[in-house]
Amino acid sequence: MPSAKYLICLLLMLSAFPAFAQKEEAEDSLVRLVSADTLRQVERNGMTYRRATGNATFLHNNTYLLCDTALWNVQTRIIEAIGHVRIIQDRTELESEKMIYRIDRDLAEFRGNVVQLRDKDNNTLRTSHLDYNTKDSVAVFREGGSMRDKDGQIIESETGTYDSKIKTFTFFRDVNMFTDSIFVKTTRLKYESDKNLATFGYGTNAWQETNMLSADAGWYDRGREIFFFRNNVHVMSETQEGWSDSLYFYRNTMNVDMLGNAQVTDTTRNVSGIAGHINYVDSLSRVTMLRKPAVLARTDQNGQIDTVYFGADTLIYRTVRMCDIDSVTIAEAAVRKSNLDIDPVTEFRRKAAQEAAQRAAEAAANDPNRPPDPKKSSGQKKAGGTSSASGTGTLSSASGTSSVSGAPSSVNGAMSSEASVSASAASETPVSSSGEAPASVSGTPSSVTEAAAADTLSALPVADSLPKPSVADSLSASSGDSLAVSVDGSPGLAAADSAGVFPSDSSAVDSTAVQPLDTTKIGFVTALRNVKIYRKNMQVICDSLEYSDLDSLARLFKSPVIWNEVRQQYSSDSVTAVIRNQTMEKVSLMSNAFIHIQEDSTHYDQIRGAEMMAYFSPQNELERFDALGGASAIFYLEENDALATANKKESKMLSAYFKDGNLHRVYYFDTAVSDAYPVAQMTSEDQQLKGFSWTPEKRPADRYAITSQKLRHPQRKTYSVVPRAAFVQTGIYFPGYIDGIYVQIAERDSLEKVRERERAIRERELERLEEIRVRDSLFTADSLKAVADSIARADSLKTVADSLHVADSLAAIDSAHLAAKADSTVVLTKQQLREQAKAERAEKRARKKAEKEARWVELDKRDAAKEKAKADKKLAKERRRKLKLLQATEAELMRENAEIEKYMEKFSSEKAKKEAKAAKKAAKEAARKSRKPPKPDKKTVTPPPVAEDAAQEAASAASPPDSAL
Repeated sequence: MPSAKYLICLLLMLSAFPAFAQKEEAEDSLVRLVSADTLRQVERNGMTYRRATGNATFLHNNTYLLCDTALWNVQTRIIEAIGHVRIIQDRTELESEKMIYRIDRDLAEFRGNVVQLRDKDNNTLRTSHLDYNTKDSVAVFREGGSMRDKDGQIIESETGTYDSKIKTFTFFRDVNMFTDSIFVKTTRLKYESDKNLATFGYGTNAWQETNMLSADAGWYDRGREIFFFRNNVHVMSETQEGWSDSLYFYRNTMNVDMLGNAQVTDTTRNVSGIAGHINYVDSLSRVTMLRKPAVLARTDQNGQIDTVYFGADTLIYRTVRMCDIDSVTIAEAAVRKSNLDIDPVTEFRRKAAQEAAQRAAEAAANDPNRPPDPKKSSGQKKAGGTSSASGTGTLSSASGTSSVSGAPSSVNGAMSSEASVSASAASETPVSSSGEAPASVSGTPSSVTEAAAADTLSALPVADSLPKPSVADSLSASSGDSLAVSVDGSPGLAAADSAGVFPSDSSAVDSTAVQPLDTTKIGFVTALRNVKIYRKNMQVICDSLEYSDLDSLARLFKSPVIWNEVRQQYSSDSVTAVIRNQTMEKVSLMSNAFIHIQEDSTHYDQIRGAEMMAYFSPQNELERFDALGGASAIFYLEENDALATANKKESKMLSAYFKDGNLHRVYYFDTAVSDAYPVAQMTSEDQQLKGFSWTPEKRPADRYAITSQKLRHPQRKTYSVVPRAAFVQTGIYFPGYIDGIYVQIAERDSLEKVRERERAIRERELERLEEIRVRDSLFTADSLKAVADSIARADSLKTVADSLHVADSLAAIDSAHLAAKADSTVVLTKQQLREQAKAERAEKRARKKAEKEARWVELDKRDAAKEKAKADKKLAKERRRKLKLLQATEAELMRENAEIEKYMEKFSSEKAKKEAKAAKKAAKEAARKSRKPPKPDKKTVTPPPVAEDAAQEAASAASPPDSAL
């Protein structure tokens, strides 16, 4: 049967394999002398050697051994190679001055000052003590070595190995590495040269300039320029310190990703950021915090240490150089800051005081009973003007017609009686942010008014005094003219030459002073969704928040709520807070502002207004707040330790002062409407103003409402003493290489500084030229206007000396003449020139941005082309490998088929021989039997068989059936 035939063939093949293996092993164990100039047999110490000299070449384990002189001990099977020793195996080459090759162990022992191993990728390993196994293709060095790859990367250690089959270097003990401006020190490193991948072990430290990174494991993919570190990751710069479970560093872009329990601490400002994911983009100087991010700021106010916790779903912090910020953004920040720097209540009091003082002065001047001032009367007669009253002698009887209803209310007791405080009194007692109540409020209204009028009157202009001709007054706006008008009305030329008015070279303005660019880093903070802030005495929630160092303002959006001392709650549609020295100094509540102050579990002091301003102490305690734009309030008054009366107030403005966290005094401006109600008779609706919303459940109760992650303590001292990579082995085997790298780094840094300085100078020069151009354009327009004004004034002064009517006509002539002059020269206005300059600057910024984006696109294309070429190369290499494997498989299959056919032929031949032999033997036996006659039977006589039949029977008996075969 066919199956039986196949089984027999398989058994024969398996039985033959050990023989072939033994044969191959025997062939591998043989050492062949391929060539030599001379070969002699010598005797040394009773040992027989074969001495080969002159380009001796041996072959063993498919490895060539080359040297100048070789002593081959046939008995011990050891070859001593001396002079220009080399081993070549599959494009891996080893070089030394001497070597001992132990044939039975397949081991080449290289010894010398320098032993060099170079693989097919031109990665070079140098040492003084190296063993190489020619069968396993593994090299081991033990007494220090250094490897430099084809790109100049350096790795050194005390011991290490190289596996030629998998193209892998492994380094142990005091491992130092330099790659792409980064120095690494670790205890173990594996470098896969075919993948360009370095894997780090325990105790890894890396340095780049003054930055340091430590971890217990990681890798560096040089092809993609990505570092990855894990297990106890710690990073440190001059001013920052960070921790994470793992970290990605993208060397080509200098970007960083910190993952898992990440923390970054700014040691200069005592600010820390913690999150599950921290991303840093170097080109944008931007930090993005995700996965339960929080910022912790430690403050120290007069020895009292407190911590602010700030969290949101996403936190973004970025810095921009001042010179790179758009002018519109700077202007908007300046407007916001100036608006918040205004104290509305103080400004209202100041204006009211000025108005009261002016009315008092007018009343005193118009008083017929007031004696005239002889000095002023004589002076006014000389001037030809009318007499006017001035002074403060009769102001004691004056009283302002406009007054402010002031009702200082002592809330800790019964409401004090309301008093009438004049507007001038409010003006003379401005309210500071310290929260102190005005001291002069307790004075009488008349005395305060007199003092205000006396102080203010000196600043008022004299009503009817005309010390100068009216023509001079009408032309006073042109203070920069070249013509000066004398008191008697005769014109005098301040500069006869018109060149005295205009500089000969307008470009000389600031031409020698090159203003440096303002490179101050301005910080911007953006918090998105579920914003929460916790401090011991203040808590905040809102949907989103923005902060800028330009104006030191934090803007809270979408349902912001602030709690102070737990009992006080502030809310509005939007909130703007002034932040200085990590403390909240002032808060502006815009639109639907509402303040709640809890008195007990059911009663709340309430203040409502269109806008409110709250002022805080350095300890974040509320000192004062102002309600603006129509204020409504409810205050509860205690009697016998119980809330007995509710006082409802309505006023144009309201200013309240706090002391020890309690409402101390309230001031009302304009006529205040006040009603008092017994608390027992009020319904719950009457006890609440419109818009009341007390929400203590939303308040962050503690720091764990922001984050539960613990803050790590600084470890700078521990990591600062870690020794840096020394590269002792590289100094021995690649002398001067590391020193050259340090020089290149220093030159590169200095070159970058020079380029940055040159770039800044070019930018400043361009801005200076642009400013000069704009100034020249503006100066031309101003010069033309000045010429027209001067000529017109000179002509008019010759005709008229003192006439307001003529002065007005001259002003009209000046305007017409200037308009004609402007039309004749077609000069742009200042506003048009500013807009033109602004448009050119915008175009310049857009052009720079487009060029930058084009460079990024070009870099992206280059990276994509590089990646594609790398992928194509890898694919071609894989195809060649598969083709080679396929060809080897086909060759192996052909060899196996040939062996099977050979064994089949041998089996058939042996079988035929056996069959022929059996047939021959059977024939002989039959012949023998035929020669011996059988004994005759006594009863039956059988005739003898015919010889031919006997031969046929013998042949059939000798032939086995087909089934047996």
